Amino acid sequence: MNSASPKTHRTIALVGASGSGKTTLAEALLHRAGAIPRTGSVEQGNTVCDHEPEEIARHTSLGLSLAYFDWTGPDGTAYAVTLADTPGHPDFVGAVDAALAVADVALVTVSAVDGVVAGTRTAWDAAEAVGVPRVVVVTQEDKARADFRGVLAQLRSEFGEHLWALELPIGEEAAFRAIADVLSEEAHVYDGDGTHHDEPLPPEAEAEEHAMHVEVTEDIVSHDDAQLEAYLEGDEPSAAELERTFAREVAAGEAVPVLVCSGATGTGVDRVADLVCELTPAATERDGRILVGEGSGGSELKVAPNESGDTLVHVFRTVADPFVGQVSMLKVLSGTLRTGDKLRNATTGADERIHGLFRLRGAEHVTAGTLAAGEVGAVAKLTGSPSGSLLWSRASGTAR
Repeated sequence: MNSASPKTHRTIALVGASGSGKTTLAEALLHRAGAIPRTGSVEQGNTVCDHEPEEIARHTSLGLSLAYFDWTGPDGTAYAVTLADTPGHPDFVGAVDAALAVADVALVTVSAVDGVVAGTRTAWDAAEAVGVPRVVVVTQEDKARADFRGVLAQLRSEFGEHLWALELPIGEEAAFRAIADVLSEEAHVYDGDGTHHDEPLPPEAEAEEHAMHVEVTEDIVSHDDAQLEAYLEGDEPSAAELERTFAREVAAGEAVPVLVCSGATGTGVDRVADLVCELTPAATERDGRILVGEGSGGSELKVAPNESGDTLVHVFRTVADPFVGQVSMLKVLSGTLRTGDKLRNATTGADERIHGLFRLRGAEHVTAGTLAAGEVGAVAKLTGSPSGSLLWSRASGTAR
């Protein structure tokens, strides 16, 4: 599938401290989705997102990298997902800001070993400042000294009691091979290839999981009068019903789900993709927040995505490509962008032709004939539209 309805498109900003597993998680998600045949590693310098020579040499992300893949949810819904992998070092905060400006959700990575550190707080504050919904994923649960429960307590102490664990690890460190689903009260047991099958919870996990299930359920139903009334009468909503209500809380910023996984082993990675897609708003369900221009001269613009409206495109990042020259990362705010379209720069009045649309998967260009409102992609060889430019259809007569 090369495209999807914007209702099923998700742009996910991967943000968090340096070393918290963002790029490793991106690699695992791409592999689990079938977008790449095998996983690379940061240490070996062969990941999709860290593809620049200096990133490979330094074993760390230094810039913003986009990585597109297709995903099918448990109910059969098809999603078009674009990861925006960002560096965790504070010197590269501009890349984080660019990713969050176009993201539908911020996926905040926190190491199960290191817990909340300065980079975590920076990423959290940046996502909160732009009002993007957040999901926390505790990574590296397979490593020595992993402590999910300690990190969860730290997260709730730092950022609030509205952070709720929807998953609990069954086993930690090398024994981490299963997850307790707090809503369904089932165990997802992982096989060596990253797939899982469901089993009843093991006896040693039942008490802790059920206590968390009651807490989370009571919080969720408190936000829905019909569910609360039924719950008080002894009729507990199904896991699917709880998830739908919880998704509204996430979209409103009233709740933040906490997930757990290991990007290295693949345990929990498919559930991260499932839950991020299911619990967060689609690209068409929230206005785009666009910073037009750079520095103190920039201004904020909010645009409601409208696939049938005038074409309006935001160039949010430009990067150099050794083969095609300048590549402009862009988000379609309104209308539908097609190869061959002529657009006008709203600031300079310069005309731009869209020579060929594509989605980025690291250094790879995945051809895309069209991009609809809410979608993120890229184009090469824009001549006069740097980062921060707003492009619009000349036929509309005005940029609005």
